[in-house]
Amino acid sequence: MTLSTLLTGSSGLLGYYISKELYNMNYSVSNLCFLNKKSPDFISIDLRDKTKTFELLNSLNPSLIIHTAALVNVDVCQNDMQSAYLSNVKVTRNLVDWVNQKEKKVKLIYFSSDQVYSGDGPHNEIQVNPLNFYGMTKLWSEDIVSTCRESLILRINFVGLGNSYHKGFARWILKSLNEEKEFYGFEDIKFNPLHGSVLAKVLIDSLKENLSGVFNIGSVGGISKADFIIELAKELNLSSAFIRKISYKSINSLTPRPYDMRMNIDNITNMLNFKFPNVEQSINLIAKEIE
Repeated sequence: MTLSTLLTGSSGLLGYYISKELYNMNYSVSNLCFLNKKSPDFISIDLRDKTKTFELLNSLNPSLIIHTAALVNVDVCQNDMQSAYLSNVKVTRNLVDWVNQKEKKVKLIYFSSDQVYSGDGPHNEIQVNPLNFYGMTKLWSEDIVSTCRESLILRINFVGLGNSYHKGFARWILKSLNEEKEFYGFEDIKFNPLHGSVLAKVLIDSLKENLSGVFNIGSVGGISKADFIIELAKELNLSSAFIRKISYKSINSLTPRPYDMRMNIDNITNMLNFKFPNVEQSINLIAKEIE
């Protein structure tokens, strides 16, 4: 018997992969989204409104909440901290407040970010030091989620195309490659993203094992943002001639970012006995989405 499940951020890229896998595993899912998609598959709600959030949760009465909704644009969060706080921290607090006032046990799974780290990687789960406000809101929300009786916090970096209306790093790369105009990739920022479809399978395995705590999730190894673009271009048989490697420092951005976001995934690997793909395999999965 599967748990009655509520998924926030269902219309987003991460929600797309998770919702798809939950349905494949016959979970009963209530898909929440902020914008009205005019579809019976989605419930439109502003989770920043605590009263409306409580009313909806009381009517749905889920046993499992998977929280992916967030304002994830790092620059927007840095420039509009109020919106970042409301969307990332207040929404999380509203969900946690509902969970904590329930007599029955409700599990909350929270998707955090590799932006909680800085310095040299690969990072373990212990040392955190966010450099930008987005990372701060994610770590702040982690602290709130940890007050639940039963919670799981997953720090992630993921990639994928999803549907045509989804935005994200991979979709931006594809668009840029097809335009055949010069664009840049950062050669001094490293990460180890996992494809969204694999991330969703890791989530299911985590539920089966009833994991709790904080875990990093990513691919094996690591790669620079610039080399990721070049390798994806190769997989897609597209020219990489228009890609210009630059350093993040060179653009003089006002938003501080970690240069090494690679995460150590030993803990989740050992707990689940899951064979994680390497970065190259994750890139290949993006190419397969186009086939």
